[in-house]
Amino acid sequence: MNLENTVVVIDSVVVSADTGKAISGQMRASYTAEKQGVLAKDKLWADGVRAEMLESGATQRDQVIGFLIDGMPANIRTLARYTREEAKQICLSEEQKATRREAKQRIGSQIRKYQNQLTKMAEAAKPAEEVVEEVVEETTEEATEAKTPNQIMVGIIEGFLNDVREAEEWDNAPNITKTGQAFIDALSTATAAQVEAALKEVLSTES
Repeated sequence: MNLENTVVVIDSVVVSADTGKAISGQMRASYTAEKQGVLAKDKLWADGVRAEMLESGATQRDQVIGFLIDGMPANIRTLARYTREEAKQICLSEEQKATRREAKQRIGSQIRKYQNQLTKMAEAAKPAEEVVEEVVEETTEEATEAKTPNQIMVGIIEGFLNDVREAEEWDNAPNITKTGQAFIDALSTATAAQVEAALKEVLSTES
């Protein structure tokens, strides 16, 4: 007898009305959240906020982060507002650290989502002729300025270091940044053998 496609029905288990309310509430909340997301990005656009204004260090990014924190539960709000230095001085518990880390990740994820939405809105708002001209220019630049493997790797490492600087949960961010920058410098000016030697020297000084 083949049991792989056999379905066992247990009639004695019933989804309660109380559980049903929770399920219905979750679905209702998902529709509400979707509508709020559309409203938020439309209002950001109407205010004149563009994707590049949500980069690290921009005033508009700090303002948006403040509003995102305002929407968090009260017990998380305070933790999310702590800077890395403040969190260290207060000596948060492991549970509080985890809660704060999750809050920071939620904020970062929402900021990136806004940036993606605003970028798409900016592209849609451009005249068709301008888009065609930009595509031609980008294609020409790519054809005339082919990147070397070293340059490609430098771009990847720089992107990673930017993420480390923005993610406050990295306790060893200075060491990571130092090592990464040494790698970038070596990639830009040295041979493969020299890159390996530079990395070994940096790692030995950190240990």
